[in-house]
Amino acid sequence: GEPFDVEPLDGVVPDDVRLTLIVVKRLDGVPRYRYFGHQADAINQPWSSTKFMAAANAAARLRAASDYRLGLTARAAGVPLGDLITAMHAYDEGRFTSNGLARWFHDVGGRRAALRLITRWLGRADESFGGNYGAPSAALPLDFVDADATLSLTADASAPPANQLSTLTQAEFLKRLVMHREDAGTRLPGIQWADLRVLFHGAPDSAWYTPDQPQGMQADTAIYLQQAVDIDRLASESDGRWRIYSKLGAGGARGGEITHVGYACLPFAEQPVELFIAAHMSVNDAWGAADRRLASLYTTLVGMARRL
Repeated sequence: GEPFDVEPLDGVVPDDVRLTLIVVKRLDGVPRYRYFGHQADAINQPWSSTKFMAAANAAARLRAASDYRLGLTARAAGVPLGDLITAMHAYDEGRFTSNGLARWFHDVGGRRAALRLITRWLGRADESFGGNYGAPSAALPLDFVDADATLSLTADASAPPANQLSTLTQAEFLKRLVMHREDAGTRLPGIQWADLRVLFHGAPDSAWYTPDQPQGMQADTAIYLQQAVDIDRLASESDGRWRIYSKLGAGGARGGEITHVGYACLPFAEQPVELFIAAHMSVNDAWGAADRRLASLYTTLVGMARRL
């Protein structure tokens, strides 16, 4: 595992938050990573913040099963898979529920394969992934069409393992996806950059969304990273070249929990920053108050990362 720098987060991250922060610095164009953690190895219920992982696992199976002829660039029932990813992240539930779409992606990718990504690819033997999301699978066929390629799969119906993950695992999972082109040694086996572009940015030939609408992981309902900076100034200074991908999760009884995983590339003219973050917060007060506390913490951490 990566060496953690714990001291900078002492007194910054409250005890009811488990968190991993990975700051990216580029030396001669080569990315280097500095890991910060606060209870980063603690295992949690990650709720819906894992849905991007289910889509990535589905992409790997589609590629392997089709001899790499199709992936998340394909369509099912005439709908681009990128539109399903956008709807899942944006909770655009006029056609399918977000939870039903996430379960459907597990039907495609396979739950045992999802578990192996955690235990083998990431080497986190005490954690598990592949659980469903509390809703029936979206009523979509597993028949896929992409350019001149077609593929039909049988839905995986195996018993789901529990979703029990640390913030380190989730942050590292997203880091490896985003850095696919630059860190070949940590790539998710089978997945292609074309699939990741769809996961991050949505379908290039969307049937449901217009070009001015956020799509893919950019359509997440959380704005913790956006509100941590002057986003209008950033958009102007960077000529729109900033990027934020994320996935929010929440649930649980007796107060509940908020979970979040995100990536931000914020190329300010002064103090640019690139980072990955994953957080798990216990909701010990009202949901709105907890949401504001986590937003305030993100502002502090992004500011800290910019000064490193």
